[in-house]
Amino acid sequence: FVDIVQKTSGEPVSELVLSGNGFLHPTLAPLLAGIAGLPTCKPSIPGIASLRGAGICCLRALHQPIPPLEMVDVSPSTNLGVIDRYHKYRRLRNATV
Repeated sequence: FVDIVQKTSGEPVSELVLSGNGFLHPTLAPLLAGIAGLPTCKPSIPGIASLRGAGICCLRALHQPIPPLEMVDVSPSTNLGVIDRYHKYRRLRNATV
């Protein structure tokens, strides 16, 4: 996905922001951070990003201030076997596309 964003926008990706309940499992966010090789963060409360969009619309309609979203840094996984396997997959995929 990072590759698609970079190719489409012409801008390099400098940070990965994870949101959604897909990152409730404690190993997924560090694994993605390790594979992407980018500084990675996520909301401190899982799932809040989805609700936040609706909340922001309500607060704006009421002309109320929007509180900042508390983010936490994700430490990348150091499981080199998984990271190497992913990069091998990418090389094979790019060779067939």
